[in-house]
Amino acid sequence: MPLSWNEIRTNAIAFAKEWKGETREEAEAKFNIQAAERLGALRDALEESGYTGHALERLLVRLLFCLFADKTGIFYPRDAFTLYLENHSREDGSDLGLHLEEIFELLDTPKGQRSKNVPEDLQGLDYVNGGLFAERLKIAHFDRSTRDALVICGRFDWSAISPAIFGGCVPHDPSMMGIFPSAPT
Repeated sequence: MPLSWNEIRTNAIAFAKEWKGETREEAEAKFNIQAAERLGALRDALEESGYTGHALERLLVRLLFCLFADKTGIFYPRDAFTLYLENHSREDGSDLGLHLEEIFELLDTPKGQRSKNVPEDLQGLDYVNGGLFAERLKIAHFDRSTRDALVICGRFDWSAISPAIFGGCVPHDPSMMGIFPSAPT
């Protein structure tokens, strides 16, 4: 069962409190809170637009994975996800949900089964096993403010997030987790 946004936020806050007073850990905790605040702003903007419930929670977990993958070398080149959204979606956000749907479908498709016409900007996004992208969600309709919130998230360095905010479901070795890219079987 994937974590909900509320569980991720709660874990980030708990992690921050656990390490309070420790210099290195305090800095890491503040970083985790900053990350949770950015994702929270995106969540609030999407919720205000009427995108709610299970679809919203699942979308946020997918976006968190993509943002993390974008900054850690899981996606190639670095920032491929963010740059694609910034460069190919309209500034008013009106087509961003469709771009996300295309990316999510791509991440759920092994490379050998993909169209030969996948945009060059997306070819470095590998198949992600484990079913994170398998479920079809209703398309999120973005506007300028929700797009801006996602772009702000994309510019944040998610690679420094402590695995603790994921409630222990993200091990220090990403290959041990069932949702990271893998070769198609």
